[in-house]
Amino acid sequence: MSYNSNDGVSRDDLYRRFRESLTKPITERFFDEDELVEIFDYAGDIDDAYARVEVLCCGARLYPESLALADRRALLYLDEDDSDAMAKAYLADNPSISTALTDIVRLEVNRPEPDKAAAALEFLLSQYDLLSDEETIRLVDLAIDMDMYPWLLDNLDILRAKTSFLPSLLYEILNEADSRDDFATGIRLADELIELEPFAVSYWGALFKAHARAGHTEEARSAFDYAKALTADDHNAALWLCDAVVRHAPYLASDAIPMIKAMVDDEPDNFEFVDYLCGLTMHAGRPQEGVDIVKAYLDRNPDDFHALRRLLFTNADGCAPYVEAYYALHPEGFDEDTLDEIVNTLLLNNAMRSLAAFLEMSSARGLLTVSHTCALIEAYFAGAKFTMAARAADSLRDFTPLVEIPLKGAAAAAAAVISYMKTGQESKAKNVVNATRRQFEATMDIAPMPVRMVLRSALATFDAVERHPASDTLFWQYHDPYRYGR
Repeated sequence: MSYNSNDGVSRDDLYRRFRESLTKPITERFFDEDELVEIFDYAGDIDDAYARVEVLCCGARLYPESLALADRRALLYLDEDDSDAMAKAYLADNPSISTALTDIVRLEVNRPEPDKAAAALEFLLSQYDLLSDEETIRLVDLAIDMDMYPWLLDNLDILRAKTSFLPSLLYEILNEADSRDDFATGIRLADELIELEPFAVSYWGALFKAHARAGHTEEARSAFDYAKALTADDHNAALWLCDAVVRHAPYLASDAIPMIKAMVDDEPDNFEFVDYLCGLTMHAGRPQEGVDIVKAYLDRNPDDFHALRRLLFTNADGCAPYVEAYYALHPEGFDEDTLDEIVNTLLLNNAMRSLAAFLEMSSARGLLTVSHTCALIEAYFAGAKFTMAARAADSLRDFTPLVEIPLKGAAAAAAAVISYMKTGQESKAKNVVNATRRQFEATMDIAPMPVRMVLRSALATFDAVERHPASDTLFWQYHDPYRYGR
């Protein structure tokens, strides 16, 4: 699946040479037609639209009559314009071009009715004796876009005979099989690919993933061992394997750790490696060790936001000093969107210990919105820090915002009221009740179901305040409507 010229130049080397040539005068750019085609296709594989355009500009100067590069113009317009308007305009302006690629693009932008899709694909296939690598890939993409995956399987033998590079055909269909949870097909095609190229780590990795997702633990373990042995210095392959283990085969975490540990030893300040080591260590049943790995990294790199975010999501003890260290280096803190993303993710994952630590530091710098203050009240409440939850509620001088954000507001109001009652501050609890109850009741009639459920919970808490004064200490001591065990 890789391009090699007669002198052993890889597609990656060719691409790099082309990118370097863009810094030089245009008259110094010399590439033959085949090289430009390879660079264009490779740039598409790595999503470098700029390089693709520059290839076509270079090709227009050097090979203005090139049919292969004319095909690539159609592909560029198809790929870069979701409306298909540019591809349609190009085909309309060049009606005489009839190649496998342009015919594929025509079908992409003028799809037949579902009952005619098979006939259209079969007619297209009948027009060409042999399809190039790119043509094969695009034909598979076309069939998938037309929802004709079964057609690909039914016509696989015909497609085999038509393709110039069988692994491309099989690998493209294998990837679609994976996305459709068609594990049997994925396993069958991965086995065939391994027969064709026994030392391709990507094929062993695909076989491992298919077996793991199908629940074949022993077969998955065997395929993983082969794939791991082939990673050698291929960090991308190793990371892909680690990700597949985390997602689909956590029982192999201990087996994957030595592979990623060696990478961390080589590059201790590469957080992508450290992150996977942390995740695998946790999956191996050693959560504190996983947390310590991230903390050790942050001790060396206190300004790494991604590492801090990872530590917070572990919900571990001792996050506060790392949040404080980050703020010391970045006193401006986080923008509101980033704050929202972190807070909402921590809430959804019930990482209340981390949430409290994170918001405490933000609060000390006056960076909290009302919504974030609501989250802080919830975090303290979940940790049975009722005095601190009540203190956070005190910062809400006006309770109007609570009714304006009913989902978060009602949850915070309920937590605040219970915290006030548990700490003997009945008048403050009733202030919250009086300020929000009527609007919460009105919102019940128009809110969607999830909001109604939160509102109903808050209103039930308000009713409890009416029935049980703060002096009923036994009731409030054991009042635990959210089953936090307090």
